[in-house]
Amino acid sequence: MSKQQNLKSALIVDDNKINTLVLEGMLQPFDLEIKITYSGLEAVKILQENSSIGIIFLDLYLPDKDGFETITLIRKLQAYKTTPIVAVSGRVEKNIRERCLTASFNEYLSKPIDYDIFSKLLESFLN
Repeated sequence: MSKQQNLKSALIVDDNKINTLVLEGMLQPFDLEIKITYSGLEAVKILQENSSIGIIFLDLYLPDKDGFETITLIRKLQAYKTTPIVAVSGRVEKNIRERCLTASFNEYLSKPIDYDIFSKLLESFLN
C-alpha cells in the first residue's frame, strides 16, 4: 500500500484523555478515521486485529508499556514495519528526539503540540 492509501486512519495512544481529545481535534480536518487507546498493550492488540491504521501517535510514557517498549512490539507486526509512528511527550529530556528516531519512530512531537508543526508533519506523510 502507498502512504496515501494507508493514511485513512490514525491511532492515538495516550493515557491522558485530555491529550487524546486535543490530538483527535487536530486530526479532524484531515478526515481520518480515528481510534484511541490509553495503553501500549491495547494499542498492539488493536493493531494485530486491524492492519489498516495509517499513522500512529504514541505517547512515550504509558503506564503499562512505555512508548519505546510499545514501538518495539508494533514494529514486529508485518503490517506496521513501515507505518509512520510519531512519538509524543510532555517531558523535556535531552536528546529525546534522537532517541526516538533511533528507536524507529518516524518523528517526535513535544506537548503541547504546535498545530502548525503538527499539520506540516501530517501533510508530509499524506504526500
